[in-house]
Amino acid sequence: AALLVTQANGQQDALLSEELRRAANRLMSIAEVHANLAVASADLSTVLLHEYLREICERVRDAMLPVTVNLEFIAEPIELPARVAVNVGLIVNECLTNAAKYAFPEQSGNLLVAVKPDGGQLVVTIDDDGPGMSDTATGMGSRLITMLTRPIGGSFERHGEHGTSCILRVPLEQREPDRADR
Repeated sequence: AALLVTQANGQQDALLSEELRRAANRLMSIAEVHANLAVASADLSTVLLHEYLREICERVRDAMLPVTVNLEFIAEPIELPARVAVNVGLIVNECLTNAAKYAFPEQSGNLLVAVKPDGGQLVVTIDDDGPGMSDTATGMGSRLITMLTRPIGGSFERHGEHGTSCILRVPLEQREPDRADR
């Protein structure tokens, strides 16, 4: 990740520089899961999702959001298999990165990340009060979210009329992935 940031700093092309920073940010999200594995579980197979997502929120706040954007994180304690937590963390990271880039053209506003169990599902909501965005986003980030949601049996919705709301739903009981899901 540090090498990617170094490469980003040396780029004349602003778009390439931004993509390298986003790649570094994704790598840091994965690294945080692995760092949390030893803390969360004696057998290194589960992650305390609320702590992992809190760290992602803090990293995005510190690195990407102006101080005039309020980021609130609300979560109930939830432990998930590491492979599921990695995907959830990358999806949340992608949504937060998009919000940091597009939701606050006036450099102020509010961003909320909420995590809770609901029935047999984990529900993660990322809401901003920015100008909103298309429900039909088709960029690299949208493709990444689709690719990360499928193997964990989840669903992802985005609504963008007044602000943007991203909702990830994931079954709390996880089956072992098929070869096609890996």
